[in-house]
Amino acid sequence: MNAFSTRPHRPERTMTQYETYPQIWTPSVMPSLFVVRVPATVDSLDEPAYKTLMQDRVSWMIGRWMESFNQQNAQRLLATKLGELNSNQDYPLLNSDETEAAALIQWQQAWSETLVFHSEAFSQAIWLLGISFPATVMNESHPEFQDFLELHQTTHLEEWLNDLSA
Repeated sequence: MNAFSTRPHRPERTMTQYETYPQIWTPSVMPSLFVVRVPATVDSLDEPAYKTLMQDRVSWMIGRWMESFNQQNAQRLLATKLGELNSNQDYPLLNSDETEAAALIQWQQAWSETLVFHSEAFSQAIWLLGISFPATVMNESHPEFQDFLELHQTTHLEEWLNDLSA
């Protein structure tokens, strides 16, 4: 099994890099919530590696969402959804003067870490749906690869958060 390094989030693993991963992994249940892109060097995922890839996906979705909406709307949406999942959970704040790209990326990564690693909702969903690891990834030769890739690309942040809170 080829290893995939997990947390802490390394700067050299960028969102641009995540978008180029040529493989997919998803379970048969709730694929829009769980689908992730996977590097070519990985043929099997354990749960920590999967969660790291999911953190990358959530950061990527936040970035895409912010292309259409302002930072304050993104903050409001994320805080509202996190409150629905766990009212006692602290969350990352984005100061209105933080508009530099590096600060925004750190904020996106902090939110994705909060949602995937610190909120119990994501781990509970994995457990409740009986998703087990290690998991075998699929490449482009898999008959359903294109369908899952399209699902990955078209699931927006709001949909993902709704699925997480379902």
